[in-house]
Amino acid sequence: MQWNKLLNNKRLRRPNEKPSSRPLKLNPFQLDQERIIFSQPFRRLKDKTQVHPFSDNDHVRTRLTHSLEVATVGQSLGTLVGSEIIERYELKNFKSEDFGNIIKAACLAHDIGNPPFGHIGEEAVREWFNEKENNEKLFEEMTKAKRSDFQRFDGNAQGFRIITQTENYKGNGGLQLTFATLATLMKYPWPSTHNKANKNKFGFFQSEQNYIEEIAEQVGLLPTRDGAWYRHPLAYLVEAADDICYAIIDLEDGIDMGALSFRYYEEFIKGYLKQDKEYEGWESEYKNLETTKQKISYLRNKAITKLIEEASESWLKHEVDISHGNFEYPLLDKVEGNGFVQDAKKIAKEEIFINHKKIYIEIASYKILYGLLDAFSEAALQGKGDDFESGKNKRLFTLMGEDAPKSECSRYETLMKVIDFISGMTDRFALGMYRQLDGISLGGMTPAPLEIK
Repeated sequence: MQWNKLLNNKRLRRPNEKPSSRPLKLNPFQLDQERIIFSQPFRRLKDKTQVHPFSDNDHVRTRLTHSLEVATVGQSLGTLVGSEIIERYELKNFKSEDFGNIIKAACLAHDIGNPPFGHIGEEAVREWFNEKENNEKLFEEMTKAKRSDFQRFDGNAQGFRIITQTENYKGNGGLQLTFATLATLMKYPWPSTHNKANKNKFGFFQSEQNYIEEIAEQVGLLPTRDGAWYRHPLAYLVEAADDICYAIIDLEDGIDMGALSFRYYEEFIKGYLKQDKEYEGWESEYKNLETTKQKISYLRNKAITKLIEEASESWLKHEVDISHGNFEYPLLDKVEGNGFVQDAKKIAKEEIFINHKKIYIEIASYKILYGLLDAFSEAALQGKGDDFESGKNKRLFTLMGEDAPKSECSRYETLMKVIDFISGMTDRFALGMYRQLDGISLGGMTPAPLEIK
Protein backbone atom coordinates (compact mmCIF):
# COMPACT_ATOMS: atom_id res chain seq x y z
CA MET A 1 0.00 0.00 0.00
CA GLN A 2 1.27 3.45 -0.96
CA TRP A 3 0.76 6.45 1.32
CA ASN A 4 -0.01 8.96 -1.42
CA LYS A 5 -2.93 6.75 -2.39
CA LEU A 6 -3.92 5.75 1.15
CA LEU A 7 -4.48 9.44 1.96
CA ASN A 8 -6.85 9.96 -0.99
CA ASN A 9 -8.95 13.06 -0.23
CA LYS A 10 -11.44 12.63 -3.06
CA ARG A 11 -15.02 11.78 -2.14
CA LEU A 12 -17.14 8.67 -2.55
CA ARG A 13 -19.22 8.88 -5.74
CA ARG A 14 -17.53 12.19 -6.57
CA PRO A 15 -13.97 11.10 -7.44
CA ASN A 16 -13.67 13.48 -10.40
CA GLU A 17 -14.89 16.57 -8.57
CA LYS A 18 -12.59 19.55 -9.09
CA PRO A 19 -11.11 21.27 -6.00
CA SER A 20 -12.88 24.40 -4.82
CA SER A 21 -11.56 27.65 -6.27
CA ARG A 22 -12.36 29.53 -3.06
CA PRO A 23 -9.19 30.81 -1.34
CA LEU A 24 -10.26 29.66 2.15
CA LYS A 25 -11.33 26.12 1.36
CA LEU A 26 -11.69 23.71 4.26
CA ASN A 27 -9.38 20.77 4.83
CA PRO A 28 -11.30 17.82 3.27
CA PHE A 29 -10.77 15.61 6.31
CA GLN A 30 -12.06 18.31 8.66
CA LEU A 31 -15.08 18.59 6.40
CA ASP A 32 -15.61 14.84 6.92
CA GLN A 33 -15.80 15.50 10.66
CA GLU A 34 -18.38 18.24 10.17
CA ARG A 35 -20.56 16.04 7.97
CA ILE A 36 -20.53 13.31 10.60
CA ILE A 37 -21.14 15.61 13.58
CA PHE A 38 -24.08 17.39 11.92
CA SER A 39 -25.76 14.14 10.87
CA GLN A 40 -28.85 12.86 12.68
CA PRO A 41 -27.40 9.39 13.43
CA PHE A 42 -24.48 11.03 15.24
CA ARG A 43 -26.79 13.20 17.35
CA ARG A 44 -28.84 10.16 18.31
CA LEU A 45 -25.77 8.61 19.95
CA LYS A 46 -26.44 10.87 22.95
CA ASP A 47 -29.23 8.49 23.97
CA LYS A 48 -27.64 5.18 23.05
CA THR A 49 -26.02 2.88 25.57
CA GLN A 50 -22.27 2.75 25.97
CA VAL A 51 -22.19 0.28 28.88
CA HIS A 52 -24.93 1.29 31.34
CA PRO A 53 -28.43 1.71 29.82
CA PHE A 54 -30.85 4.31 31.19
CA SER A 55 -28.39 5.55 33.79
CA ASP A 56 -29.64 8.18 36.23
CA ASN A 57 -26.06 9.39 36.65
CA ASP A 58 -25.31 12.17 34.17
CA HIS A 59 -21.56 11.49 34.39
CA VAL A 60 -21.86 8.00 32.90
CA ARG A 61 -20.86 7.88 29.23
CA THR A 62 -23.25 7.42 26.35
CA ARG A 63 -22.19 6.40 22.84
CA LEU A 64 -21.89 10.09 22.01
CA THR A 65 -19.47 11.00 24.80
CA HIS A 66 -17.53 7.80 24.13
CA SER A 67 -17.22 8.66 20.43
CA LEU A 68 -15.99 12.18 21.22
CA GLU A 69 -13.39 10.85 23.66
CA VAL A 70 -12.19 8.21 21.18
CA ALA A 71 -11.93 10.90 18.49
CA THR A 72 -9.74 13.05 20.74
CA VAL A 73 -7.37 10.16 21.46
CA GLY A 74 -7.39 9.15 17.78
CA GLN A 75 -6.43 12.64 16.66
CA SER A 76 -3.44 12.60 19.01
CA LEU A 77 -2.33 9.20 17.73
CA GLY A 78 -2.63 10.30 14.10
CA THR A 79 -0.73 13.54 14.58
CA LEU A 80 2.10 11.72 16.37
CA VAL A 81 2.62 9.11 13.65
CA GLY A 82 1.91 11.54 10.81
CA SER A 83 5.06 13.61 11.26
CA GLU A 84 7.20 10.46 11.20
CA ILE A 85 5.49 8.98 8.12
CA ILE A 86 5.79 12.25 6.20
CA GLU A 87 9.52 12.29 6.87
CA ARG A 88 9.98 8.55 6.32
CA TYR A 89 8.34 8.58 2.87
CA GLU A 90 9.00 12.22 1.89
CA LEU A 91 5.31 13.05 1.50
CA LYS A 92 5.27 16.64 0.28
CA ASN A 93 1.54 17.25 -0.06
CA PHE A 94 0.45 16.27 3.44
CA LYS A 95 0.80 17.52 7.00
CA SER A 96 0.84 15.55 10.24
CA GLU A 97 -2.53 17.13 11.03
CA ASP A 98 -4.02 15.32 8.03
CA PHE A 99 -3.33 11.98 9.69
CA GLY A 100 -4.91 13.23 12.90
CA ASN A 101 -7.97 14.58 11.10
CA ILE A 102 -8.55 11.37 9.13
CA ILE A 103 -8.41 9.25 12.27
CA LYS A 104 -10.55 11.71 14.23
CA ALA A 105 -13.26 11.58 11.55
CA ALA A 106 -13.22 7.77 11.50
CA CYS A 107 -13.37 7.66 15.31
CA LEU A 108 -16.36 10.00 15.36
CA ALA A 109 -18.25 7.57 13.12
CA HIS A 110 -16.99 4.28 14.54
CA ASP A 111 -20.14 3.59 16.63
CA ILE A 112 -22.69 5.41 14.47
CA GLY A 113 -24.39 2.15 13.46
CA ASN A 114 -25.01 0.80 16.94
CA PRO A 115 -28.64 -0.20 17.59
CA PRO A 116 -30.49 0.66 20.82
CA PHE A 117 -29.03 -0.85 24.02
CA GLY A 118 -25.48 -1.22 22.71
CA HIS A 119 -23.92 -4.63 22.16
CA ILE A 120 -26.91 -6.34 23.76
CA GLY A 121 -29.01 -4.75 21.03
CA GLU A 122 -26.78 -6.30 18.37
CA GLU A 123 -27.09 -9.66 20.10
CA ALA A 124 -30.89 -9.39 20.29
CA VAL A 125 -31.19 -8.60 16.56
CA ARG A 126 -28.97 -11.56 15.66
CA GLU A 127 -30.88 -13.96 17.88
CA TRP A 128 -34.25 -12.84 16.53
CA PHE A 129 -33.15 -13.54 12.96
CA ASN A 130 -31.65 -16.88 13.97
CA GLU A 131 -34.77 -18.25 15.60
CA LYS A 132 -35.94 -21.29 13.66
CA GLU A 133 -39.54 -20.12 13.38
CA ASN A 134 -38.41 -16.98 11.56
CA ASN A 135 -35.93 -18.46 9.09
CA GLU A 136 -38.07 -20.02 6.37
CA LYS A 137 -40.70 -17.30 6.54
CA LEU A 138 -38.23 -14.42 6.32
CA PHE A 139 -35.51 -15.72 4.06
CA GLU A 140 -37.44 -17.08 1.07
CA GLU A 141 -35.34 -16.99 -2.12
CA MET A 142 -32.49 -15.24 -0.30
CA THR A 143 -28.84 -16.22 -0.81
CA LYS A 144 -26.76 -17.55 2.04
CA ALA A 145 -24.67 -14.37 2.02
CA LYS A 146 -27.74 -12.16 2.39
CA ARG A 147 -29.17 -14.32 5.16
CA SER A 148 -25.86 -14.07 6.96
CA ASP A 149 -26.06 -10.26 7.02
CA PHE A 150 -29.08 -10.54 9.33
CA GLN A 151 -28.08 -13.60 11.32
CA ARG A 152 -24.66 -12.09 12.10
CA PHE A 153 -25.86 -8.49 12.31
CA ASP A 154 -23.09 -6.11 13.38
CA GLY A 155 -23.23 -2.40 14.18
CA ASN A 156 -19.99 -1.85 12.26
CA ALA A 157 -21.62 -2.91 9.00
CA GLN A 158 -24.73 -0.88 9.84
CA GLY A 159 -22.54 2.16 10.45
CA PHE A 160 -20.86 1.74 7.08
CA ARG A 161 -24.32 1.48 5.49
CA ILE A 162 -25.43 4.71 7.19
CA ILE A 163 -22.50 6.83 6.07
CA THR A 164 -22.33 5.43 2.52
CA GLN A 165 -25.98 4.76 1.75
CA THR A 166 -28.79 6.10 3.91
CA GLU A 167 -27.75 9.64 4.95
CA ASN A 168 -27.77 12.84 2.86
CA TYR A 169 -27.14 11.53 -0.68
CA LYS A 170 -29.26 8.42 -0.29
CA GLY A 171 -28.18 5.60 -2.53
CA ASN A 172 -25.37 7.73 -3.91
CA GLY A 173 -22.59 7.74 -1.36
CA GLY A 174 -24.45 8.85 1.75
CA LEU A 175 -22.36 11.48 3.52
CA GLN A 176 -19.88 11.28 0.63
CA LEU A 177 -16.85 11.25 2.90
CA THR A 178 -13.29 11.07 1.59
CA PHE A 179 -11.95 7.70 0.55
CA ALA A 180 -9.18 7.94 3.17
CA THR A 181 -11.66 8.42 6.02
CA LEU A 182 -13.98 5.66 4.80
CA ALA A 183 -11.14 3.16 4.47
CA THR A 184 -9.76 4.11 7.89
CA LEU A 185 -13.19 3.50 9.42
CA MET A 186 -13.29 -0.04 8.00
CA LYS A 187 -12.05 -2.06 10.98
CA TYR A 188 -13.29 -5.35 9.51
CA PRO A 189 -12.91 -5.21 5.69
CA TRP A 190 -14.72 -8.47 4.99
CA PRO A 191 -18.37 -9.57 4.55
CA SER A 192 -20.56 -11.52 6.98
CA THR A 193 -19.79 -14.84 5.25
CA HIS A 194 -16.03 -14.54 5.69
CA ASN A 195 -14.32 -16.95 8.08
CA LYS A 196 -13.10 -13.98 10.16
CA ALA A 197 -16.75 -13.06 10.82
CA ASN A 198 -17.23 -16.10 13.06
CA LYS A 199 -17.40 -13.77 16.08
CA ASN A 200 -20.07 -11.66 14.37
CA LYS A 201 -17.57 -8.99 13.41
CA PHE A 202 -17.63 -7.79 9.82
CA GLY A 203 -17.56 -4.46 8.05
CA PHE A 204 -20.20 -4.34 5.34
CA PHE A 205 -23.45 -5.90 4.17
CA GLN A 206 -24.02 -7.32 0.71
CA SER A 207 -26.00 -4.16 -0.08
CA GLU A 208 -22.82 -2.06 0.29
CA GLN A 209 -20.40 -4.43 -1.49
CA ASN A 210 -20.03 -2.02 -4.42
CA TYR A 211 -19.04 0.82 -2.09
CA ILE A 212 -16.25 -1.09 -0.36
CA GLU A 213 -14.93 -2.18 -3.76
CA GLU A 214 -14.82 1.43 -4.92
CA ILE A 215 -13.12 2.57 -1.70
CA ALA A 216 -10.55 -0.23 -1.80
CA GLU A 217 -9.62 0.62 -5.37
CA GLN A 218 -9.33 4.34 -4.69
CA VAL A 219 -6.99 3.98 -1.68
CA GLY A 220 -5.17 0.87 -2.84
CA LEU A 221 -6.16 -1.61 -0.13
CA LEU A 222 -4.51 -4.97 -0.68
CA PRO A 223 -7.00 -7.76 -1.44
CA THR A 224 -6.76 -11.10 0.32
CA ARG A 225 -7.31 -14.38 -1.49
CA ASP A 226 -10.71 -14.99 0.07
CA GLY A 227 -12.91 -12.04 -0.83
CA ALA A 228 -11.67 -9.52 1.71
CA TRP A 229 -9.04 -6.80 2.04
CA TYR A 230 -6.24 -5.99 4.45
CA ARG A 231 -6.97 -3.05 6.71
CA HIS A 232 -5.99 0.50 5.93
CA PRO A 233 -2.93 1.14 8.15
CA LEU A 234 -4.65 3.98 10.02
CA ALA A 235 -7.54 1.67 10.99
CA TYR A 236 -5.20 0.14 13.58
CA LEU A 237 -4.98 3.52 15.30
CA VAL A 238 -8.77 3.88 15.35
CA GLU A 239 -8.91 0.49 17.06
CA ALA A 240 -6.20 1.56 19.51
CA ALA A 241 -8.04 4.79 20.39
CA ASP A 242 -11.19 2.77 21.08
CA ASP A 243 -9.28 0.26 23.22
CA ILE A 244 -7.58 3.02 25.22
CA CYS A 245 -10.89 4.67 26.04
CA TYR A 246 -12.58 1.38 26.87
CA ALA A 247 -9.74 0.45 29.22
CA ILE A 248 -9.92 3.63 31.28
CA ILE A 249 -13.46 4.89 30.87
CA ASP A 250 -15.36 1.66 31.59
CA LEU A 251 -13.63 1.56 34.96
CA GLU A 252 -14.44 5.22 35.66
CA ASP A 253 -18.09 4.64 34.86
CA GLY A 254 -17.98 1.62 37.15
CA ILE A 255 -16.99 3.92 40.01
CA ASP A 256 -19.86 6.32 39.23
CA MET A 257 -22.30 3.40 39.13
CA GLY A 258 -21.06 2.03 42.45
CA ALA A 259 -19.85 -1.19 40.84
CA LEU A 260 -16.13 -0.55 41.42
CA SER A 261 -14.37 1.09 44.35
CA PHE A 262 -12.12 4.07 43.79
CA ARG A 263 -9.33 2.32 45.74
CA TYR A 264 -9.40 -0.63 43.35
CA TYR A 265 -9.21 1.73 40.37
CA GLU A 266 -6.49 3.81 41.99
CA GLU A 267 -4.19 0.86 42.71
CA PHE A 268 -4.72 -0.58 39.23
CA ILE A 269 -3.81 2.66 37.40
CA LYS A 270 -0.91 3.44 39.74
CA GLY A 271 0.50 -0.02 39.17
CA TYR A 272 0.50 0.61 35.42
CA LEU A 273 2.18 4.02 35.71
CA LYS A 274 4.90 2.71 38.01
CA GLN A 275 6.11 0.35 35.26
CA ASP A 276 7.65 3.25 33.32
CA LYS A 277 10.64 5.15 34.73
CA GLU A 278 9.82 8.13 32.50
CA TYR A 279 6.77 8.69 34.65
CA GLU A 280 8.74 9.04 37.88
CA GLY A 281 7.83 12.11 39.88
CA TRP A 282 4.09 11.94 39.31
CA GLU A 283 3.46 10.45 42.75
CA SER A 284 4.59 13.59 44.56
CA GLU A 285 2.10 15.64 42.50
CA TYR A 286 -0.60 13.08 43.12
CA LYS A 287 -0.19 13.26 46.91
CA ASN A 288 -1.09 16.95 46.83
CA LEU A 289 -4.51 16.29 45.28
CA GLU A 290 -7.37 16.61 47.73
CA THR A 291 -10.53 15.20 46.15
CA THR A 292 -11.40 11.87 44.56
CA LYS A 293 -12.55 13.73 41.44
CA GLN A 294 -9.12 15.34 41.07
CA LYS A 295 -7.36 12.02 41.56
CA ILE A 296 -9.48 10.21 38.98
CA SER A 297 -8.84 12.97 36.45
CA TYR A 298 -5.09 12.97 37.14
CA LEU A 299 -4.75 9.20 36.84
CA ARG A 300 -6.86 9.15 33.67
CA ASN A 301 -4.73 11.81 31.99
CA LYS A 302 -1.45 10.13 32.89
CA ALA A 303 -2.62 6.66 31.82
CA ILE A 304 -4.12 7.82 28.51
CA THR A 305 -0.99 9.81 27.66
CA LYS A 306 1.18 6.76 28.33
CA LEU A 307 -1.09 4.49 26.27
CA ILE A 308 -1.08 6.97 23.36
CA GLU A 309 2.72 7.01 23.38
CA GLU A 310 2.93 3.22 23.50
CA ALA A 311 0.35 2.71 20.75
CA SER A 312 1.96 5.23 18.39
CA GLU A 313 5.43 3.74 18.98
CA SER A 314 4.07 0.25 18.35
CA TRP A 315 2.39 1.37 15.12
CA LEU A 316 5.55 3.06 13.82
CA LYS A 317 7.61 0.00 14.70
CA HIS A 318 5.30 -2.30 12.73
CA GLU A 319 4.22 0.14 9.99
CA VAL A 320 6.00 -1.68 7.16
CA ASP A 321 4.39 -5.01 8.08
CA ILE A 322 1.02 -3.29 8.51
CA SER A 323 1.25 -1.66 5.07
CA HIS A 324 2.08 -5.00 3.46
CA GLY A 325 -0.76 -6.89 5.15
CA ASN A 326 1.57 -8.84 7.44
CA PHE A 327 0.22 -7.60 10.78
CA GLU A 328 -3.13 -8.57 12.30
CA TYR A 329 -2.95 -7.73 16.00
CA PRO A 330 -4.24 -4.92 18.22
CA LEU A 331 -1.33 -2.48 18.57
CA LEU A 332 -1.22 -2.51 22.36
CA ASP A 333 -0.97 -6.31 22.37
CA LYS A 334 2.47 -5.87 20.81
CA VAL A 335 3.82 -3.55 23.52
CA GLU A 336 6.29 -5.62 25.52
CA GLY A 337 5.17 -6.18 29.09
CA ASN A 338 1.93 -4.23 28.68
CA GLY A 339 -1.17 -6.24 29.42
CA PHE A 340 -2.96 -3.18 30.76
CA VAL A 341 -5.82 -3.05 28.25
CA GLN A 342 -6.60 -6.74 28.57
CA ASP A 343 -6.41 -6.53 32.37
CA ALA A 344 -8.74 -3.53 32.36
CA LYS A 345 -11.26 -5.33 30.17
CA LYS A 346 -11.11 -8.33 32.49
CA ILE A 347 -11.85 -6.13 35.51
CA ALA A 348 -14.79 -4.53 33.69
CA LYS A 349 -16.18 -7.93 32.75
CA GLU A 350 -15.82 -9.42 36.23
CA GLU A 351 -16.70 -6.40 38.37
CA ILE A 352 -18.84 -3.99 36.33
CA PHE A 353 -20.74 -5.81 33.60
CA ILE A 354 -22.43 -8.05 36.19
CA ASN A 355 -24.22 -5.10 37.80
CA HIS A 356 -27.77 -6.33 38.49
CA LYS A 357 -29.52 -3.14 37.37
CA LYS A 358 -27.66 -3.35 34.08
CA ILE A 359 -28.59 -7.02 33.64
CA TYR A 360 -32.30 -6.45 34.32
CA ILE A 361 -32.43 -3.72 31.67
CA GLU A 362 -30.50 -5.86 29.19
CA ILE A 363 -33.01 -8.68 29.62
CA ALA A 364 -35.86 -6.24 29.02
CA SER A 365 -34.12 -4.92 25.90
CA TYR A 366 -34.51 -8.34 24.26
CA LYS A 367 -38.28 -8.16 24.69
CA ILE A 368 -38.36 -4.61 23.36
CA LEU A 369 -36.35 -5.37 20.23
CA TYR A 370 -38.11 -8.68 19.61
CA GLY A 371 -41.44 -6.87 19.80
CA LEU A 372 -40.34 -4.16 17.37
CA LEU A 373 -38.86 -6.67 14.93
CA ASP A 374 -42.01 -8.81 15.06
CA ALA A 375 -44.27 -5.86 14.34
CA PHE A 376 -42.34 -3.96 11.69
CA SER A 377 -40.93 -6.91 9.72
CA GLU A 378 -44.44 -8.27 9.20
CA ALA A 379 -45.82 -4.86 8.27
CA ALA A 380 -42.94 -4.09 5.89
CA LEU A 381 -43.16 -7.42 4.07
CA GLN A 382 -46.89 -6.92 3.55
CA GLY A 383 -46.68 -3.23 2.82
CA LYS A 384 -44.20 -3.31 -0.02
CA GLY A 385 -46.89 -5.01 -2.06
CA ASP A 386 -49.61 -2.78 -0.61
CA ASP A 387 -51.39 -5.96 0.43
CA PHE A 388 -52.06 -5.44 4.12
CA GLU A 389 -53.78 -8.24 5.99
CA SER A 390 -54.74 -5.91 8.83
CA GLY A 391 -55.33 -2.26 9.53
CA LYS A 392 -52.68 -2.49 12.24
CA ASN A 393 -49.96 -3.45 9.76
CA LYS A 394 -51.00 -0.63 7.45
CA ARG A 395 -50.55 1.84 10.29
CA LEU A 396 -47.23 0.29 11.33
CA PHE A 397 -46.02 0.66 7.76
CA THR A 398 -46.95 4.35 7.86
CA LEU A 399 -44.88 4.82 11.03
CA MET A 400 -41.74 3.72 9.17
CA GLY A 401 -41.81 6.96 7.19
CA GLU A 402 -38.83 7.29 4.85
CA ASP A 403 -37.58 3.85 5.88
CA ALA A 404 -40.72 2.17 4.52
CA PRO A 405 -39.75 -0.11 1.60
CA LYS A 406 -40.90 0.69 -1.93
CA SER A 407 -42.93 -1.83 -3.91
CA GLU A 408 -39.91 -2.72 -6.07
CA CYS A 409 -37.75 -3.64 -3.05
CA SER A 410 -36.63 -7.26 -2.79
CA ARG A 411 -37.20 -9.24 0.39
CA TYR A 412 -33.59 -8.58 1.38
CA GLU A 413 -33.91 -4.83 0.78
CA THR A 414 -37.19 -4.75 2.70
CA LEU A 415 -35.67 -6.35 5.79
CA MET A 416 -32.66 -4.03 5.54
CA LYS A 417 -35.13 -1.13 5.67
CA VAL A 418 -36.59 -2.60 8.87
CA ILE A 419 -33.09 -2.79 10.34
CA ASP A 420 -32.41 0.81 9.30
CA PHE A 421 -35.58 1.92 11.08
CA ILE A 422 -35.11 -0.01 14.32
CA SER A 423 -31.33 0.27 14.69
CA GLY A 424 -31.64 4.02 14.19
CA MET A 425 -33.80 4.35 17.30
CA THR A 426 -32.36 5.65 20.54
CA ASP A 427 -32.81 3.61 23.72
CA ARG A 428 -35.67 5.78 24.96
CA PHE A 429 -37.39 5.95 21.59
CA ALA A 430 -37.27 2.16 21.24
CA LEU A 431 -38.71 1.74 24.74
CA GLY A 432 -41.40 4.34 24.07
CA MET A 433 -42.32 2.82 20.72
CA TYR A 434 -42.60 -0.64 22.26
CA ARG A 435 -44.87 0.67 25.02
CA GLN A 436 -47.08 2.41 22.48
CA LEU A 437 -47.41 -0.66 20.28
CA ASP A 438 -48.13 -2.89 23.26
CA GLY A 439 -50.78 -0.53 24.62
CA ILE A 440 -48.81 0.16 27.81
CA SER A 441 -48.64 3.87 26.98
CA LEU A 442 -50.80 6.10 24.83
CA GLY A 443 -50.22 9.44 23.17
CA GLY A 444 -47.86 8.56 20.34
CA MET A 445 -44.19 9.25 19.66
CA THR A 446 -42.70 12.44 18.26
CA PRO A 447 -41.90 11.65 14.61
CA ALA A 448 -38.52 12.28 13.04
CA PRO A 449 -38.27 15.50 10.99
CA LEU A 450 -39.58 15.07 7.46
CA GLU A 451 -37.17 15.33 4.57
CA ILE A 452 -37.59 18.61 2.71
CA LYS A 453 -37.93 17.99 -1.00
